[in-house]
Amino acid sequence: MTIINIKEALELDSRIFVDVRSQKEFNESHIVGAINWPILNDIERETVGKIYKAQGKSDAVMEGIDAVHGKLKDFFEILNKLTENYEKIILYCARGGMRSDTLYTFGKSIGGNNLYKLEGGYKSYRNHVISESNSLLEEKPLIVVHGQTGVGKTVILNGLINKNIPVIDLEDLAKNAGSVFGNVPYDEMPPSQKMFENLVFEKLRTEKPFIFVESESKRIGTVSMTNEFYQAMQNGKHILVNTNIENRISIIKELYLPSLKSKKIIESINHLRKRLGHDKVDMLIELVNNEKFDEIIRILIEEYYDPLYNYSIKRQTEFDFEVEYDLINEAIDALEIFYNEVKDHEE
Repeated sequence: MTIINIKEALELDSRIFVDVRSQKEFNESHIVGAINWPILNDIERETVGKIYKAQGKSDAVMEGIDAVHGKLKDFFEILNKLTENYEKIILYCARGGMRSDTLYTFGKSIGGNNLYKLEGGYKSYRNHVISESNSLLEEKPLIVVHGQTGVGKTVILNGLINKNIPVIDLEDLAKNAGSVFGNVPYDEMPPSQKMFENLVFEKLRTEKPFIFVESESKRIGTVSMTNEFYQAMQNGKHILVNTNIENRISIIKELYLPSLKSKKIIESINHLRKRLGHDKVDMLIELVNNEKFDEIIRILIEEYYDPLYNYSIKRQTEFDFEVEYDLINEAIDALEIFYNEVKDHEE
C-alpha cells in the first residue's frame, strides 16, 4: 500500500486530496483544497454506526459493503478525470481506516498507480495544523494594519495582494467584517472554528514572511484566532492608516452599497438600540428605507464606530509607521515601501 504522511503530501506540486468522509464531516472541516467523494453519505454512515453498536463489526461491514457496491463505477470515473489533471491522488477518511482503505484497494485494482492513502487521515492533518502553525508564526512575522472604520484597510490589503505582497485577510476567511454589521457583506456561511484554523494555516504555509493582516479583536464573528496567532499580532509590526471622513464615507459606500440595501442591514441596526437608543435607531432605519446612505454612514462612523475604535486604539500606543492619504493608492504605495524596507533589513 502506498501511504504518504501529511507533511510530504502538502509539499507535492501536482496532487489533489479526496476526502471520502460523509458530506456532514466534510462540511464541518476538511483539508484546504480537498474535494469530497463520500464513500458513505450521511444517512448510510449513521446506519452503519448504529449496526456496529447494536450488532457488531461484521454486520456493520456487510451493511457498508452493500452501500458502497453500487458507487464503485462512479468512483472509477472520478479517478479517470482526476488523473488527467493531477499526478497524485491522495485519499483520506477520518483516521486513515476502513473507508479510505476500501477505495484505495479498489482504485489500485483497476490500475490507479497514482493513488495514495493519507497516513492517519484527517486527524493527522488537524494535528499538523495545530503543531506547525506555531512554528510558522515564528518564521513569518506579521505586519498589522490599524485604522478607523472606512479608512479602506480591506482595499489596501487587496492592493497589496495585487502587488504580490503577502496578506492574510482574516475577515474574508471568517466571512465576517467585524462588529455588529460583520455578517452583512457576506452571503456565504461562516466556517467552523476548525475550518477557519485550517484556512489560516494554509495561508501561513504558502505565504512569504512579513504577512500583512488587519487589526482585529481575537473573535471575528463566529470564530476566533488561536491564542498563538493573536499573540503574534501583538508582537508584530504595527501601521496606522488615516484619511478624512469624506473618504471614509465614500469607501464604505462603494464597498457595501449592495449590503446597505439588504434586509440584513436593518436587522443589524436594530441590535444597536441599547447603545444608540430607540430614537436614533428608528431614525437610521427610516434613512435606510429612504436610501440616505451617506447620512447613515456618517452617523454610524461618528456615533458608533469611532468611539469603539478610540477605545481600542489606546491599547496600541506606538506604531512602527503611520500614513495619512488623500488617494488610497498613496497608502498602498507607502505600505509597499515599508514592506520592502522591512524585508531588506531582515535579509
